[in-house]
Amino acid sequence: MIDPRITALKDKLNSAFKPSFLDIIDDSHLHVGHAGAEDNKLHITIRIKAKALDNLKRIQQHKMIYSSMSKEIESHFHAISITIL
Repeated sequence: MIDPRITALKDKLNSAFKPSFLDIIDDSHLHVGHAGAEDNKLHITIRIKAKALDNLKRIQQHKMIYSSMSKEIESHFHAISITIL
């Protein structure tokens, strides 16, 4: 079963970027016992391909993604890895 926080984030990123590809992977099971896991916060990997992110430096791409999900970061996620395709 997919965590509803991931579903909500996927909806938000789809709306913000209209990606041609988007995958959010829950890596939390790899981090059991680490900081954040005790607080029920997720470790995730975001893989995304979107025209809005093309031709930007990596830092700009990441800032745009983080900005679009700023409210969720603090309350739901402990660690986020982003791969721009």
